[in-house]
Amino acid sequence: AGAEGPADGADLVIDLVGTSASMADAAQYVRRRGRIVVVGEEPDFPGISSTVLAQRELEIVGSRNGDRNDQQDALRLLAEGAITPALDEEYPLDRANEALARLRSGQARGRVLITHTA
Repeated sequence: AGAEGPADGADLVIDLVGTSASMADAAQYVRRRGRIVVVGEEPDFPGISSTVLAQRELEIVGSRNGDRNDQQDALRLLAEGAITPALDEEYPLDRANEALARLRSGQARGRVLITHTA
């Protein structure tokens, strides 16, 4: 994607990992003038050059997250069925365009999850 990036990339990418590699991936997936929200916290230097930030007019926002206990509580509540997020469908990364088309069409009846396994 380089400094140009995808013409129809995601409006928002949430980086839950926070490594240099995951930030570089986020920059690759977000559209021009898109936003990257950083939740994951790692000591790595973000893998996005200032050229990419400036040329694509990207916005990077930090987001305070909970601690491990909060994560465990949330997972427990999910496992107990106390909370059930509305998930429309899950797509592998290579079908991300199909997932975005579904969202844009208004057919999705909940969240659309795009997964990536390395």
